[in-house]
Amino acid sequence: MSDSNPLVIPILRILRHSTAPQTLLGLFDQCSNELALLVTDSEQSELALFQKNFFLMNALYQIQVQVLEEGYFLSVSPLDIQLTDSDSTAGSQLAVGGGGKLATYYLNWDNLKSISSDEVEHLLNQFWERYLSLDKEQEAKEILGIRGNLAWTETVATYRRLASENHPDRGGSAANFVKIREAYEVLKALNQ
Repeated sequence: MSDSNPLVIPILRILRHSTAPQTLLGLFDQCSNELALLVTDSEQSELALFQKNFFLMNALYQIQVQVLEEGYFLSVSPLDIQLTDSDSTAGSQLAVGGGGKLATYYLNWDNLKSISSDEVEHLLNQFWERYLSLDKEQEAKEILGIRGNLAWTETVATYRRLASENHPDRGGSAANFVKIREAYEVLKALNQ
């Protein structure tokens, strides 16, 4: 596969006629015909979805590099894709970081060619595990009354204080004690 991406022209056309920022899902819908020609898996498998997303992101990062040379900046995030006049901050960030790790990943065609269904499934599982653990972490912090990010030693001290205050042998509720212990265990597992 060459470095050219057939989605570059359609996406540029969409961005040129946009009066508001685009979203990744919106571009996905607007480029559905082109994507159907590029990825022909009729079962709409996770691998096919990954491949379509890869083509979109690759095109966006190619455009980002190209338009920077012309004095524009393409903001690329799932909910904010827009072409603006380049300012020194955006341009220097792209020049220094090359668009970041995502850009580096999506600009490398080997990442598209070499991925298997099992690897895509593994990536999705990792995503969902991390996503769900963030919910558990927030809930555990609320139970322990922790706001923001504390050092682990402070989290342990907070847990010990609450466990002592709520221990059934000291007149506390067994249910509250167990709830505090479970919250601590969640944070402990995430801290390792």
